[in-house]
Amino acid sequence: MGLLRITGLASVLITVSAFSNTGLGLISSRKYGVTSASSSSLHMKTIAVFGASGLTASECVYKAIKNGDKVVGLTRNPANLVVPKGSGGADEGKSLADDNLTLIGGSVTNTADVAKVFEEEIDGVIIALGGKTSDVGDTMLTDGTKVIMDAMKNKGVKRLAVVTSIGAGDSENQAPFFFKILMMTAMKKIFTDKNNQEKIVADSGLEYCIVRPGGLTVEPPTGVINVIDGEAGSIPRADVAQFCLDAVTVEDFPYIGKTPCISSVGGTSWVKDRSGSARGEMIKQDDCALIVRPGGLTVEPPTGVINVIDGEAGSIPRADVAQFCLDAVTVEDFPYIGKTPCISSVGGTSWVKDRSGSARGEMS
Repeated sequence: MGLLRITGLASVLITVSAFSNTGLGLISSRKYGVTSASSSSLHMKTIAVFGASGLTASECVYKAIKNGDKVVGLTRNPANLVVPKGSGGADEGKSLADDNLTLIGGSVTNTADVAKVFEEEIDGVIIALGGKTSDVGDTMLTDGTKVIMDAMKNKGVKRLAVVTSIGAGDSENQAPFFFKILMMTAMKKIFTDKNNQEKIVADSGLEYCIVRPGGLTVEPPTGVINVIDGEAGSIPRADVAQFCLDAVTVEDFPYIGKTPCISSVGGTSWVKDRSGSARGEMIKQDDCALIVRPGGLTVEPPTGVINVIDGEAGSIPRADVAQFCLDAVTVEDFPYIGKTPCISSVGGTSWVKDRSGSARGEMS
């Protein structure tokens, strides 16, 4: 149950939002307050990841495990699966092994290899295949995807996310000019395969999301995932992975049956959580609502320093964000009710975390 503070007839709704200095948009949050009994999450999952050792697929594997889900991965080269650079931090490049990871060596074009993945009960499937056509063939994406989808249908698995590319299908005009040149020359064969792959997915009858990322980087995740209509910018593979995981774990994911182009800039923000806001609902700000916008979130120990800022956001431990939210629903005259404070461990005006007079609204 969420946290609800009652003061007379009023209640306080706390929403933790991604930091933004531009409007409300879609709010990245877990909502505190009165919520419906239904959940947009499909609960703990077992997720199949095909191409598991690839740069984007390994982010899917790593992030799913960190989320507490189980993963069954298929890759031609199991030894190549390592902690990804983007999300892995200091563990980057280390061999990736976990009790919740089952890794199978094999080919997506081999029916028997793919069938091994589905020996476990699978809740959702991510296809993030790669490789040069000179190494994997001109039709590997299409052929492998068909084998995987046949296995899904045989086992009654419905949810599917497929990573293709900006420029595929009807998104050609969203690709930057230089990339269009590559699509028509050096990458012509692979884009023919990607286009055919997209077509069979669209015709599959499955609950699919075809994910078309902009320019892929191996930078750390930004938490910013924008669905765009115009020209695509870049996006970290780690954020693409989270979008794919949301596509197969959020029950009412809004892009099922669609082909979203995603980028770190522009467009309409997709928010990564399991709350109502992740389903596209807008949070109505009123006199009894508080929207908390933390800076860059860390899992470091709490510092006890929570600053409300007007300028650029720094980082802040999640533990300090949690204390700010707890103060908001327990301190009667909390000074930010009806506001949208951006909080950080540095800069701005300090909010003091205690139950003394300072915690009741006196600023230090």
